[in-house]
Amino acid sequence: MRTTFNPEVEGLGRSHWMTLATLMPYLWPRGRWDLRFRVVLAMLLLAAAKIAIVFIPFIYKEVIDALNVTGSDGKVGVL
Repeated sequence: MRTTFNPEVEGLGRSHWMTLATLMPYLWPRGRWDLRFRVVLAMLLLAAAKIAIVFIPFIYKEVIDALNVTGSDGKVGVL
């Protein structure tokens, strides 16, 4: 049975690289090109989502600026 993690005891912790090395056979299995394709696709979509999160506020600014139409003399027309 696995013991619980105690932060006060040194030498029991695992690095992130050790955890990744343990998971690598499951994320990148030999001979399973379909799973490798899915992992690559998931990483690309994750990167695209991060990029979209950065640019969405700028896109919203442009949309709001386009909707902000005033009259020629600076007054807003009322219907």
